[in-house]
Amino acid sequence: MAARPRFHKPRATLSLLAVCSLALGLTVLRAVAGAQDHARSAAQPRPASSQPVREAW
Repeated sequence: MAARPRFHKPRATLSLLAVCSLALGLTVLRAVAGAQDHARSAAQPRPASSQPVREAW
């Protein structure tokens, strides 16, 4: 006799798992891309115009 599945809708559970893993993967990819962009921008010298202007007192 075959064992009954624990979930009534295995297809819905599987799709929910796929959506969660996809969202997690996208979040990780975005975090890695953001870290690479931050490192790249920190390595490049910034133009003088982006530096804050200090007023003479």
